[in-house]
Amino acid sequence: MRIYTRLDQVISPEDQQKIWGALENKEEFSTGVGPSVRWLRPSLTPITDHQGQSRGQLLLLYDITEAHNVAQLREDLVHMMVHDLRNPLTIAQGSLELLADETFASLDANATQLVQMIQNSTQQCLDIVKKILDLQQLESGAMALELKPIPLAGFLEQLAQQMAPLASMKRQNLVAQIPEGLPPAHMDHPLIERVLQNLIGNAIKFTPEGGTITIRASQGPEQLQIDVADTGPGVPPSIQERLFTKFVTGAHRNKGSGLGLAFCKLAIEAHSGKIWFHSQEGQGSTFSFTLPIYADATFEDEASADQAWSFGQNLC
Repeated sequence: MRIYTRLDQVISPEDQQKIWGALENKEEFSTGVGPSVRWLRPSLTPITDHQGQSRGQLLLLYDITEAHNVAQLREDLVHMMVHDLRNPLTIAQGSLELLADETFASLDANATQLVQMIQNSTQQCLDIVKKILDLQQLESGAMALELKPIPLAGFLEQLAQQMAPLASMKRQNLVAQIPEGLPPAHMDHPLIERVLQNLIGNAIKFTPEGGTITIRASQGPEQLQIDVADTGPGVPPSIQERLFTKFVTGAHRNKGSGLGLAFCKLAIEAHSGKIWFHSQEGQGSTFSFTLPIYADATFEDEASADQAWSFGQNLC
């Protein structure tokens, strides 16, 4: 048996560069061409002796070719389905609206309810198609961001008021805790609004009646941090590592499409921010993300951003 001690004895310089790049970015890489292409995920582990002194590093290359090919096949299938479904769904939705305008007056209550159910179901399908298309645009970098200075306190106040009726329906407390003097965030307003609607909506959905959802904001050296905390059951350990992956859902009866958190991750990363969560079963979850601070010091924030604002509603 031959034992190799140097990396360049078994791996070409080109593949070595791929390995170090993949390690730095925590991703996989491909080697070979055509039918012989393989996808590998590297892992580097330090080797120490019994005194704790470093003796080198152990490089492991995991062959994930099969898993990568399955994932690519799924992506291609989803892409095909989305583009093939969008046009007929749009036509169906338009036809239903026309039908409703012309015939609603002559329909009885049961027929009217049936048409409305068909309209709602068709709209839900169109919403899923739009989410997938938006995800594809974010993944490819094709979605152009309209970055503007947004006063964070006023933005979060408006959003909390918008989401409050959903919380009140479940007799929950929705609280926003915003400190004074936060600088404006440099962000795409509609995109970050959708991120927070996803996070707050999930918190409301998975938190039982009488629970509390808290929206917080804080300032770091170069970034702003926003937290959405809940007192729900927490994220199951079985899906925590894959939670921001498309189509990953838990076993909750109200689980969604598995696209919302994947969208949040891509949208925040498009702002050069980070998103993460802390969760423990039975003790709730906190989802956090960062946004860049608007760099122009001459920008005068709105007065509402300089005021501490707290919103709460308790209908228990």
